[in-house]
Amino acid sequence: MSFKIYLEFLLIFSTFLFLIYFLVQSNVEYKPFKDFVALCACSFLKFFGKVACHENYLVILRNQRLYQFEITFDSTGWKALLLIAALGLSTSIFELKKRFKFLLIAVPLIFLINLIRIISTILIATSYGTKAFLEWHEWLWSNFFILSIFLVWIGWIFFQIFGIKKFIYIKGYLIKHARRKFGRKI
Repeated sequence: MSFKIYLEFLLIFSTFLFLIYFLVQSNVEYKPFKDFVALCACSFLKFFGKVACHENYLVILRNQRLYQFEITFDSTGWKALLLIAALGLSTSIFELKKRFKFLLIAVPLIFLINLIRIISTILIATSYGTKAFLEWHEWLWSNFFILSIFLVWIGWIFFQIFGIKKFIYIKGYLIKHARRKFGRKI
């Protein structure tokens, strides 16, 4: 790959990072998005049989007692959505059409992962208390969420370069060696 491709990636990606930094420093909030995320989280909780409702950007859950969880603008995952968009659009080795197709899949996927993060955090807090909530939220999900963004992006690059046959081959190779090592079905 040429130096031009690296420079183009860095220029586009840095522009997005500057935009994210500017928005963070400006304390910009979009309240309808917070309300939408609270509505989605509440809907998922109801789907799993929990007694839940939302009011503005609060998720209210009745377990054995009443719990209220505020969906802050940071917990909506807006920075993660902008980051995956920045990574996808900055990868200039692929044509623009492929990059937009990636965004059509990656942005909803990251949004779904963030919803799972919110719902699991709520369920952990209501079941195991504040200490477990803090560990789950701050340590595990913060790291896993960042890792998931990069795995989605790198997976897309791998898929674009090597195609589905190589992807299936590597999956089969990993499962075969894992079975051999652990001596059981996976």
